[in-house]
Amino acid sequence: EHQLLALADLTIVTSDYLVNFAQQAGAKQVSLIRNAAQFEHFYQAARQPQARASEAISNASAKPIIGYYGAIADWFDPALIEAVSKRFPQAQIVLIGDDTAGVAKKLSHCSNVRFLGEKPYAELPSWLAQFDVCLIPFKVNELTLATNPVKAYEYLSAGKPVVSIDLPEMAQFGACVYTAQTADQFADQVALALAETDNPRQAQEHFERRL
Repeated sequence: EHQLLALADLTIVTSDYLVNFAQQAGAKQVSLIRNAAQFEHFYQAARQPQARASEAISNASAKPIIGYYGAIADWFDPALIEAVSKRFPQAQIVLIGDDTAGVAKKLSHCSNVRFLGEKPYAELPSWLAQFDVCLIPFKVNELTLATNPVKAYEYLSAGKPVVSIDLPEMAQFGACVYTAQTADQFADQVALALAETDNPRQAQEHFERRL
């Protein structure tokens, strides 16, 4: 990596953390280009919020639905999901993605947490449409400190409330994303995100701001 950075005429990175890393490693020139999303694809979840509900979540009558999709790997923090599960026992917590870290086993005592496995990219908007709140439940470590999460852009393309652990790259989204530093705070922020639905005018304002 360091050899490649020294040889390259231009190094493109996706986060401020990686700007510092590349510069310290001797990169000649560094350009920061953050991630993005295929807006029209994920905006489908906003245009047709109830589309294919029966296919998306079989027990759709249980509300609210708090969801995540993406890799469930070593950087995924089950303690955050457990805190949300305990705080909102009436909710469905839906996790979509390949579980390579044994998180399902760690959360087997949480009866309202459902693991649905991987789903095709083309189908993600129909699942996203059913989420009342979207999660970015990551651990804070060197990997995630360097990460600019693509799913934040995808969630926001649907105008959905997003709750994330407080990573440096979340700062750019300002009030469009709820952030927390501990598991208890994470559950608190989910409560605030869910409260948006109690005020239709406020919910519409938040929706438009995210888009």
